[in-house]
Amino acid sequence: MFYLADVAKILLVALVLIAASWWNANPRRTLLENTVLGAGVLLGTIGLCLALTGLSIGWKLPLWAIAAGVVLVFLLLPIGAPFNQKSHIFKSQARAAWRGVLRLRGWNLILSLYLIAVCLVTLVLCLTPPSGNDYDALVYHLAAPARYLMDGRIHELSYDHHSYFAFGTEMLFALGLQWSG
Repeated sequence: MFYLADVAKILLVALVLIAASWWNANPRRTLLENTVLGAGVLLGTIGLCLALTGLSIGWKLPLWAIAAGVVLVFLLLPIGAPFNQKSHIFKSQARAAWRGVLRLRGWNLILSLYLIAVCLVTLVLCLTPPSGNDYDALVYHLAAPARYLMDGRIHELSYDHHSYFAFGTEMLFALGLQWSG
């Protein structure tokens, strides 16, 4: 339906994750390590905070507000690091990424284009509605978070044994369901 808007939201989230991971980058790590570790820690923290909020006080705020709060705290940490040092590290990470893109030649360029194509195909497939064969998405990843969103909190779903599993990724699904329906 509104795939262009969904693509824009997904790209915005990806850019925020990358920017936040570069902002808190460790200068002794490579660009790839800083990007993957920072984005992974941030996504895990968002999922955990959404789960803890849903389990304790319920979701009185929109989930995007909770996620934005986690990102803001992530950007402020470590508080001891001066702003100019963090901005210098961020700029050096961005320059390293740009230099890496400009240096792509031969097989590295072909493999990079292949990975971009795979990401685009995956993104299109992620935006399609689930089919009847997509058991995990229909029964576990989407059904439980949708029920929790309707009730405004996380609670026991005695009829669904999947609701007893860990709630990391499902909280990100809940965030996406509330954001885009």
